[in-house]
Amino acid sequence: MLTLPRRAPDPGHSGHTVANMTRAGRERHPALAGKVSSAMPYDDTYPEGSVHVGLPSTSITMIVAFDDALDVGWLRSPEHATYWTSASGLHTEPAVIRTHGHQHGIQLELTPVGARALLGLHAGELAATTTDTERLPLGLTGSEHAWIAEGASDGVRLHRLEQALASRLGHRCGEAPDEVTEAWRVLGATGGRARIDDVARHVGWSRRTLLRRFTEELGVSPKRAARLFRFERARRLLMSGHSLAGTASYAGTPTRRTSVASGAL
Repeated sequence: MLTLPRRAPDPGHSGHTVANMTRAGRERHPALAGKVSSAMPYDDTYPEGSVHVGLPSTSITMIVAFDDALDVGWLRSPEHATYWTSASGLHTEPAVIRTHGHQHGIQLELTPVGARALLGLHAGELAATTTDTERLPLGLTGSEHAWIAEGASDGVRLHRLEQALASRLGHRCGEAPDEVTEAWRVLGATGGRARIDDVARHVGWSRRTLLRRFTEELGVSPKRAARLFRFERARRLLMSGHSLAGTASYAGTPTRRTSVASGAL
C-alpha cells in the first residue's frame, strides 16, 4: 500500500480532504532482510474530515496503530472497520483510512516471502482484504501490541516490533514454489513490462499453470501483478518530476523489446 501525496480536495470524492502521512524510516533489523522492505513510524495531525488513500502496491501492508485504532475500508465500499494491528494483502483498489484528525503508528511493507515467515500464511490468503493480525497464525497478539505501545518513543516501539516479528522466524510455514518466486522477481526486475508468455517459458511452466499457481500463492494473477509493478514505477517517475507522456513511455505496457532476457534482469 503506497501513500498518496497531499493535494486539494477531489470534488468527486465525497468532499473529503486527502491527507499525506509523513514517514520517518530507519535501517531494518538484519533478520528481517528480504521479508520487510520498509518500516516507517508516523505521527500526523490532519484537518477535520481528512482521509488517507492507500494506493495499490506490490507489498503486503502491516500497520500497528497507537493512540487510536486504524479506521480503514475500501474506496468503492461504504463498509469500514477499526484495527489496532492489521495486515492487508495485495489489492488493486485503493484503501481509504479515516484519520479522525490524527494518525500514529508504524507501517511495514512485507514481501510475499515475509507474509509466510512473519504472518504464517501465504499472501494469497490476504488478497484484497484487511485482517486483524490476531486472527493470523503468527500475527501479533494483543499483549504484544500493548508491550510495543508502552515504548517511550517511536524508535523504541519500532525496535520492539522488530523483535516481536523476528521471534516468528524459524516456524515452518512452507515456502512458495520456486517458479512463483522467480516469476515475481522477473516481473519486478522488468518493472512489470515482461510478457507473461515469456515469464512462463522462463520458469518452465505453461501460461495456464503459471496463472493458477501464481494466483493461488499471491492472490493476484501475473497480469495484475505486472500492472501493480507498472503502477509503482509510474508513481515514482511522476513524483520525481517526469511528464505524463514520459511516464507513459517508461512505465507503459509490455512491448516486444521487453523480455525476461533483457538487461533489466
